[in-house]
Amino acid sequence: MELSLGLFHEESKTFREVRKLSAREYADYKEAASTLLRMLNDRDRFQDVLSAFVEYMEVVTHHEDLLRDHRSFNGALLKRELNSRLSNYLRATRSFVDHSNKALSDRYGKKSTQRSAFIAATREVYDGRFSYRLLEQVRNYTQHVGEAIGHISYGWRALDPDARTEEPYLDIFFDRDRILEWMERKNLKASFRPELAQQPEKIPVTEQLQGTTGCINYLNRVVIMQQLEDIDAAGKHIEGFVAPLTEMNGIPVIYKFEVPELQVGEKESFNLQVADWIPAELARFVLETQAKVREESQEGTAGSLHDDAGPP
Repeated sequence: MELSLGLFHEESKTFREVRKLSAREYADYKEAASTLLRMLNDRDRFQDVLSAFVEYMEVVTHHEDLLRDHRSFNGALLKRELNSRLSNYLRATRSFVDHSNKALSDRYGKKSTQRSAFIAATREVYDGRFSYRLLEQVRNYTQHVGEAIGHISYGWRALDPDARTEEPYLDIFFDRDRILEWMERKNLKASFRPELAQQPEKIPVTEQLQGTTGCINYLNRVVIMQQLEDIDAAGKHIEGFVAPLTEMNGIPVIYKFEVPELQVGEKESFNLQVADWIPAELARFVLETQAKVREESQEGTAGSLHDDAGPP
């Protein structure tokens, strides 16, 4: 079996060989491609958090628009839908943190500087942001009890009684006492309970999601920065690997070419099979993205939890 670097022409459905590949070249390519694909998987987990937050906000803004248009809706159904979106968001944040921790541990080792930096960052966001501490307990509450959003109020508020102007409002709250009572009954997080007890009886939900999303954004940057050199090297390897093909038309590809042994009376035949569609576009995207991340890091705009985390 031979491996060839070549181009696939979509219109004619044909392959054009550029040169043969050695086993060593293919192994080096596979390692670089795997690094880029792992990064893509990491990015997907982060995007899951952002998507879950956007879906929650879409429900909020849709019902605010209904209020603005003086159209009615069912408050009980809205509460149920918001609790569902909240649960999705909490699962996505936990999945991102767990995945990032395991990925760095698997790639670099449990005691590596890369994983240690991430663990330190998770402690930083936990210690530095009330919203992150609260939503960790809210996630436990939703898993073991049920809906965490306890109060929803909506309607119209007077802006200027004399001018008779009003604005619509939609307020969404956690019930502090309900969550606190459950934590006390289960003897959970004794260090956090006094802080929670000092909060308002109704805690605004959207602000807490905004703050925690900022924390996840900060953690995602830490994950990227800890792998920046490896990802950058992988992108450059792929870019150099396909450099001879850039001036040619077609899709970069590695394919296998097999000529089976013939039995007596059999006609000559061959078997061509695609081994890899080379992620050249991904490599270019990664190098452009990494350059921006490196520039932000040098300017000091990517290293601050305060910059990322939104409301406290």
